[in-house]
Amino acid sequence: MKSLLDMSLSDDAVFASMEVFNAAFVAEKISTAEKEEIRQKVLKQYTGLLSTERYSEGRRRARVELAIQYLEGPYATGTLVGNKAPELDFLWMSSGEEKSLDDLKGRVVILDFWATKCGPCIGIMPNMRVLTKRYVGYPVEIIGVTSVMGYHVDVKNGKTIQTKGNSEYEFELMRTFMKDQNINWRVAFTKQNVMNMEYGVLDIPHIVIIDAEGNVRYNGVDPFSAPYHKADLIDGLLKEAGLRCPATPMEKTDYSKKLNE
Repeated sequence: MKSLLDMSLSDDAVFASMEVFNAAFVAEKISTAEKEEIRQKVLKQYTGLLSTERYSEGRRRARVELAIQYLEGPYATGTLVGNKAPELDFLWMSSGEEKSLDDLKGRVVILDFWATKCGPCIGIMPNMRVLTKRYVGYPVEIIGVTSVMGYHVDVKNGKTIQTKGNSEYEFELMRTFMKDQNINWRVAFTKQNVMNMEYGVLDIPHIVIIDAEGNVRYNGVDPFSAPYHKADLIDGLLKEAGLRCPATPMEKTDYSKKLNE
């Protein structure tokens, strides 16, 4: 397979090579050196597309540039976990004055990448609600991270509202959405796309946990797991940093049916 990546590939084959890299990246039987070799070969294939006329501008070029950003980013290079969290610039926050992740240093931060159009994102909200209640008064921040879409999905009324060119209206609609869905954690719109290539966000919901020093400690945490799984990780980071932590572990219960707690 690696030798094929050295050949001149069709556009479709180049795009398919990304799946080869992603599969290799998570494969336990492939060495780190081999994964890096595959990454470099796939990156070379994508970079080659930019030199062709058909990828000189427009959506085609943007698609290739996004893939290159992903392949060159900390997630794909294996440098995300254990290092400073990639920058996030907050365009709007449902409460608070923070403008970036740096403003949250000193707290354990849980990032939930999501969007109003995402059914599974809505599905995990009961568990997120329970997790948020556990850490009221503790140095923990749970933030739902999204980006300006140009539209807003009104789940309650089953309709999509166009907001293109009016981000302030999209922000305003989010407040109503939060009330309708009983979201008790903060929501932020970021300058960076919610499908954040640096964090390896290829699907949403996608959960990242950052320690009090601002370093990514867990990426791609199972968003559908019961809250206590995440609480165990959060408690560990609080104790490691010498910060206030709940006295007892979270009860190992499936809270998925407790929609209104």
